[in-house]
Amino acid sequence: MNPSDAPYMSLVEGNLDLVRRVANDVHRMVHRRIEVDELINMGTVGLIESARRYDPQRGFQFSTFAYYRIKGAILDGLRRHWNQFGRTQRLVAEETANAYLQEKSLSLQQGNPSPTTADLLERLSSTLSGLSACYHLSSEGLDMLPDPEAQTGFEEVERRSDLAFIRGKVAGLPPDWRELVAAIYDEGLSLDEFARLKGRSKSWACRLHARIIDHLRQDGEAAP
Repeated sequence: MNPSDAPYMSLVEGNLDLVRRVANDVHRMVHRRIEVDELINMGTVGLIESARRYDPQRGFQFSTFAYYRIKGAILDGLRRHWNQFGRTQRLVAEETANAYLQEKSLSLQQGNPSPTTADLLERLSSTLSGLSACYHLSSEGLDMLPDPEAQTGFEEVERRSDLAFIRGKVAGLPPDWRELVAAIYDEGLSLDEFARLKGRSKSWACRLHARIIDHLRQDGEAAP
């Protein structure tokens, strides 16, 4: 091993349990259709990438920095197996929500290192609203199919109302923003695939996706 590799290899070796935990969490969504060891192998790729890119000077815990990249690597890997178990609503939602959370975590790293309680509450509220938008968009991609988990007729009506509201807001987005939403949530492209289609980087696509989600969660108050 090259001596210059020692710092990041130490991070990799010390966080293999994190990969196992994330892999087990994702495995619950796909059950026996793929072995958990295969998910661990996918996640380890994300862990190695995180170790190479981690900057301890930013004061962010490595486990927090690595978590979304590990999960993202697993979800990216699962795309190769969609022919086995289908493009499910939950996997699309997990993938887009994870990309959104990863982008938000980057902004936190660059923000105030000592936020107030009010700052933390605002961050939590805005992030939860953004996640809700991701999950609604994932549902919208299924053409308003009934939710098998809905317990009452009222719950299903409420869900469809929320989806219609999000669909209306998406219709008012600029054309290039609508293009990303359609590609990711309707056509099934990953953010990486969309970025390559546009000749851009994955980080560009993730930033644009997060910007769109933040706009949608603000009830249309801010112009794009």
